[in-house]
Amino acid sequence: MFPDHIKKLILEKLQVDLEIKGTDITTLKRRAAEKAVANGLIRPGMYSSEFVEEIQRRAKIIFGSITEVLTQVKIKPYPELNSDLINYYNDEFDYMVAHWEQNIKQALTEMPIPNEKIFYAKLTKDIDLWRKEHLMNIKLFGATIMEPAFDKGNTTILIQDSAVGVFNAGSGTVNSGTVSISQDDYAPVQEALKLVKNELNNLKAIDVIKRNELDEIINDAVNEIKKTQPNKSKLSGLFTVILVSIKGVEVLEKAYVTILHFLEKLGIVISNPSLDC
Repeated sequence: MFPDHIKKLILEKLQVDLEIKGTDITTLKRRAAEKAVANGLIRPGMYSSEFVEEIQRRAKIIFGSITEVLTQVKIKPYPELNSDLINYYNDEFDYMVAHWEQNIKQALTEMPIPNEKIFYAKLTKDIDLWRKEHLMNIKLFGATIMEPAFDKGNTTILIQDSAVGVFNAGSGTVNSGTVSISQDDYAPVQEALKLVKNELNNLKAIDVIKRNELDEIINDAVNEIKKTQPNKSKLSGLFTVILVSIKGVEVLEKAYVTILHFLEKLGIVISNPSLDC
């Protein structure tokens, strides 16, 4: 886990940001009542809507607080960084959601709304999507911190709950930030990326916003490998996110393996005992 002084700094930053950027319950209720009167809507419905928006707002604040502190203090790369980032975000997210779900439950107890079961089903789905959105951004942020480590050899990266088990940038023939890749080397991986792009709309497990972001990441990867001297650390980060996203998609299994082999050409060996390739 992060050093104690950094954990304390993140917590302090988070508390300050939530106090400044978040909205307290009294203000939310007043805002909901004003909107209900102005628009002729039922007050309970406006309460629940305001509370749901606050959960979404606070999910973003948590992400921003974590990344701002770690950017300012310039934390050094270490093997468990990504898993620590994921765990820390999940802990803060779960604590926040539990608190606001209780507020919503209490508000709806005092003033019930029609179709309450449908409301809670949608809330659960929305919360899951917000979590996935920020966890993907956390992984991207972690990859940027780890970039310098890719150039120094013998670096192992554990990415929790992803397609990549262990990410080992070994001390092989490639030790600098740029590598020489021939047309024969990058042609297969370009085809693999093209296949992933074509299948994006069928990846229903990923929401539309994240599919669009993944499409941009694929474009970045394609552009990078076309360069005379592609940046190894940038490719490592981009392809890690792509692998994370397509894990377990049967139609993309061949693309997955092709990307793995391409990374091996960069001197990056990915070890995942559950993957037979």
